Amino acid sequence: MGLTDTIFSDLYKLLSQHNISATFCDDQHFSIILLNDSRLAINLIPLINDFAPGALLAIQEEYQTRGILLAHLWADVWISRTQQVLDRIFSLLGLNKRIHGRKTEAVAVHQAEADEFMDKYHIQGAVKSRYKYALKCHGEIVAMATFSSARTMTQYQHEHRSVELIRFAAKSGVTVVGGLTKLITYYRSRHTVHDIMSYADRDWSAGKGYLVAGFLLKEIIDPTELWIDSTNMKRYFNHRLPAHGAAGQPNNFTRAFNTGNLKFVLYL
Repeated sequence: MGLTDTIFSDLYKLLSQHNISATFCDDQHFSIILLNDSRLAINLIPLINDFAPGALLAIQEEYQTRGILLAHLWADVWISRTQQVLDRIFSLLGLNKRIHGRKTEAVAVHQAEADEFMDKYHIQGAVKSRYKYALKCHGEIVAMATFSSARTMTQYQHEHRSVELIRFAAKSGVTVVGGLTKLITYYRSRHTVHDIMSYADRDWSAGKGYLVAGFLLKEIIDPTELWIDSTNMKRYFNHRLPAHGAAGQPNNFTRAFNTGNLKFVLYL
């Protein structure tokens, strides 16, 4: 059994254990599974492939016209972030327990707490941030958002301060209704900025959560080339490649790409 077949088998098995129906569809040379009532589809992508970013974006847009969110699941992401992928699927299918934001308390947390939470629950893991705020319910963290330092944007004639919302995640099996909005409100009670910007990963999102929270779509970021280390499934952009894995001498590195990002801005 090849790596891609193993991924299919593992994913089907885990979905079945959670009573999620999965129907296979070979569509335009893509290996796609439709989940439950087909509101969500997963395109399984092997590490070695001849796909181009434009083809992935085109089929994603085609599914979107049919009211289906098509997520691109690369083999390395499934192998390295299995539980986080399942959490994302459950959330997108609306299977999570719902907690109203008004029943939570907003608090500041330290970097170590943020790293642990994001590494456990965010599909892209943890990254450094300047400010970290969480929502607690009965003393337990159920959601968290991290922010950058504010920057002065020089393209405006008047002083304009902008901050990036770097990460937002909720605990496995939980959706905090209004959680992102509450965390943004808490951030604003402690800092003065004129806008908050963030990026949605087009492999997995059409930005619905940002739009619900009042963000506006400002820019579509082109796909980006990256490299995958097959020994540990870590991803590297070109400018962050280790010396032994440079493009001219890839060794155990496999060339890949993402489908870009959607840039959203919330004007305050």
